[in-house]
Amino acid sequence: QGNVGINTISPQAKLDVRGNAIFGLEYISGAGSGLNAPGITTIRGHHVNSEGDFARLYLSNSLSGGGGNIPTASIRGVRVGENYKTALTFYTNQTSTLGGANGDGEERLRIDSLGRTLIGHTASLSESCRLQVANTTDNTAEFFGYSANSNGARLTFTKSRNGTIGTNTIVQDDDT
Repeated sequence: QGNVGINTISPQAKLDVRGNAIFGLEYISGAGSGLNAPGITTIRGHHVNSEGDFARLYLSNSLSGGGGNIPTASIRGVRVGENYKTALTFYTNQTSTLGGANGDGEERLRIDSLGRTLIGHTASLSESCRLQVANTTDNTAEFFGYSANSNGARLTFTKSRNGTIGTNTIVQDDDT
């Protein structure tokens, strides 16, 4: 029931690896083009019948990076509502202290269970909008175009009357 350490004599967790680690296959001797071997790593947690993070992947600096707190960023699997509905969240720290309600950063981006990307908020503000950005200042989004020619920057919006992605149908009068 103890901890296992690699390159450490006093592991701090069930598996504590000090140094670099590689997961997956580098090369399979004699493998032809018909063999596919994806590298799969599972981070599994346990969160049943309630909402919340069920798995977290932390990216952190060492304690020697400065200060007594370990600066982290994280990617989290979140259980939402029913057992099989999930979201993916991205957390970052803005300061050198461990801020936020969870003590390890603030949520910056969420991909919800319907594939909508939410930035600046955690719940959809629009039923069918795939990209939603919310902000409490006057600069919600900025787009920059840099080009060494006479063309101006542009932001393009397109519409097709066809309901199949990638298939175009001419827009008709009175379409909005």
